[in-house]
Amino acid sequence: MCQKGKRQYSECQNLYRFQRCNHKCQWRIASTGLDKYIDYLFISEDMGVTKPDAAFFDICMERIAEPRSSCIMIGDSLTSDMLGAKNASIDSVWFMPSGDIEKSVTDYDIDYVAASFDELFSVLEKWSAMGGNE
Repeated sequence: MCQKGKRQYSECQNLYRFQRCNHKCQWRIASTGLDKYIDYLFISEDMGVTKPDAAFFDICMERIAEPRSSCIMIGDSLTSDMLGAKNASIDSVWFMPSGDIEKSVTDYDIDYVAASFDELFSVLEKWSAMGGNE
């Protein structure tokens, strides 16, 4: 999520989907109607690089023209989403965590954890209030 733009979520943030998927994934998102809330969909096979490589996030940041400090990675995968955020120096939220949560938070340098959409909303409010998305 990043600040500015046409489509809004949680006050002043845009939604960008940093996804490791194929074009079938685009169709699945469109079939839910969620595509109208997503400004950009980044597909690794089109980009030539995948998460957790920091280059994946470099390309995304360049395309959306946002500083890393205004973005937060929300993901459920430790090895692609959380490690990718760590590699790219982007704040992170591990959504729907499982396993040894405390160890994973330390190992992957995770900033926030949210086990539900309500918790995620609270995390995003806290992150925003602390200066995230500036």
